Amino acid sequence: MTGLKKNGGTTTGNVAPPLGNADFAPFVTQIKNQPTKNVYSFFSGADAIGFIKTWNSLGLPAAGYKMYGAGFLTEQDVLKEVKDLANGAITSLFWAVELDNAENKSFVSAYQRQYTLLPDVFAVQAYDGMHALDEALKKIGADTSDPDKVSKALEDVSFKSPRGDFMFDKNTHNPVQDIYIREVKTQNGQTVNTISDKVAKVTDPGK
Repeated sequence: MTGLKKNGGTTTGNVAPPLGNADFAPFVTQIKNQPTKNVYSFFSGADAIGFIKTWNSLGLPAAGYKMYGAGFLTEQDVLKEVKDLANGAITSLFWAVELDNAENKSFVSAYQRQYTLLPDVFAVQAYDGMHALDEALKKIGADTSDPDKVSKALEDVSFKSPRGDFMFDKNTHNPVQDIYIREVKTQNGQTVNTISDKVAKVTDPGK
């Protein structure tokens, strides 16, 4: 909300379904019964699936409502279940399966060979986490007896990731990374997040 207000935006309402919600109809109905057409949400996994399916069954796309959200709303684990019901949704995240760099192409190809499905952001996070640890251990000769030394080695890690350039903010230990603006499209029989824009080298504001 802070970023929205800073850039001149306003909110007209807020709906807060509980985590693990079994029935999204009452909440999506509240959205449909108010005039604001641009709707931002934060869901993941089963909740994202339930929200998107209900959004469509209650006719919000036909009524002109537009779905925006954090990237987990339309990650590949969700798209695998909802398919083209999410088409047109706009989200932001630090990765997408369609990201055009050599590391991502290699990662996606290897993942599909192993599991016969497209990877999701959670696979990328695990992959990068292990990559970062491996690079840090190389720097210190795999000696983990001093936690501060391990931490310092991790601070200094940087590498080319499927998400793009990867490094850590030494003040917060959060990643410094590009954030991609993504739109869900179905192409060549697969529903994926396509890249429309990016915000470069974003430092997580969390402390």
